[in-house]
Amino acid sequence: MSRKKQKSRKAGIYSASKKTTKGIKLNRRSFKKLATVFIFSIPIFAAVFAYSKFHQRTYDLGIIGNGKPVLVQAHDTTCAPCRNLQSSVMSVIDEYPEIEYKVANLNSREGSVFARKHGAQIVTLLFFNSKGERVGIQSGIQTEDQVRTFIERYL
Repeated sequence: MSRKKQKSRKAGIYSASKKTTKGIKLNRRSFKKLATVFIFSIPIFAAVFAYSKFHQRTYDLGIIGNGKPVLVQAHDTTCAPCRNLQSSVMSVIDEYPEIEYKVANLNSREGSVFARKHGAQIVTLLFFNSKGERVGIQSGIQTEDQVRTFIERYL
């Protein structure tokens, strides 16, 4: 072997054509960086997964007509009265486990098409029976008691 090759081997420099079978070697610094990225990725992945489940659970209007009554709120996320109505609904909906609560997001294509189809404007509640028939609609900001009365009217 020539002196040049011996020196390059001692310095840890290998020719590009030489094949190794040991796989990827990580030094301590690279391993720490990789571990840090991995550790910070777990909570991000968990948050994205949780948001996806929440989004599916809250905004999936395809559940209407699947054997359970559904209360749908026509909702615009930038609308303060919409948030007030949602707060009232969220305060009482747990009292009615037999009812699904869904949101038709008016800022999304699906939500705006749904609202037009059912004649719902901003700040509106719609009640669907277990067969998927709309049996009630009520617009405007409502107190918790008004939401209860609306729900109980159609149960």
